[in-house]
Amino acid sequence: MKNPMNTTTIVGKCTLKLVDEYKHMLTQATESLPTFLAFIIYGHMIDNVVLIVTGTLHERDVQELLEKCHPLGMFDSIATLAVAQNIRELYRLVLVDGSFFFLPDTPLAPYFSECITSEVS
Repeated sequence: MKNPMNTTTIVGKCTLKLVDEYKHMLTQATESLPTFLAFIIYGHMIDNVVLIVTGTLHERDVQELLEKCHPLGMFDSIATLAVAQNIRELYRLVLVDGSFFFLPDTPLAPYFSECITSEVS
C-alpha cells in the first residue's frame, strides 16, 4: 500500500529546495547581490527570533520552537536565545550582545531596538 503524498510534505520539500538554491546563489553572487540576498532573509530571521523569544517567555520546548522556525531564517546562534530566563537577559542577548545577529555588515539587532527594553515591568 502506497503512502499518499500530503501537502505538508510537498511544502516542506519545496522549502528545503528553495533554501538550497538560495544558499547556492549566495555563494556565487558578486558585487551588490549578496547584500540584496541578505535583505531577503531578514524577514524570516526576524520571525524566527520573535518565535523563539515569545516561546521562551511562555516556557515552550526549545526543540519544538526550532522545528517551527523557517529554514531560510535560521542562523547558527538562534538557539542561544532560548537560554534567557527573563526580559533583561533577552535584551542583553538581542541588543547588547547581538553579535550573533550579524550578517555581512548588517546587524538584525537594530530591528529589535524599538521593541525590547531592559526595563522589567
